Amino acid sequence: LPIPSALRWLAVGLLVPVLALLTASLRALGTNYRGGVGLYGNHTLVSGGPYRRIRHPIYLAFISIMVLVLVLSANWVLGATGLLLVTSIAVVRIPIEERELHERFGAEWETYRARTGAILPRIAS
Repeated sequence: LPIPSALRWLAVGLLVPVLALLTASLRALGTNYRGGVGLYGNHTLVSGGPYRRIRHPIYLAFISIMVLVLVLSANWVLGATGLLLVTSIAVVRIPIEERELHERFGAEWETYRARTGAILPRIAS
């Protein structure tokens, strides 16, 4: 892809806040982090750190990383396949995770869900 070098350098700079989001999200989850879908027996509802505004900041970080890989690599095959992969994982897993969280946390989950966006923060009305 004919991506200007200035845009590619911007992507390098944007990797820092995206990696910070990923790190902060993993830290906020702490022992609740699970590589796969499912809740632990002692799982708690995390609503602090990046989870204060969005319910799935790790997916946002991975999708953002793949957008940046597309720009940095200037290779549409590499970028598009990576972006398609992480986006499809998020699309499949988010409804499953949200159903499980609703089943476990009920009204607390619904209150949290009502005030946060799934991947992007809700715009205050």
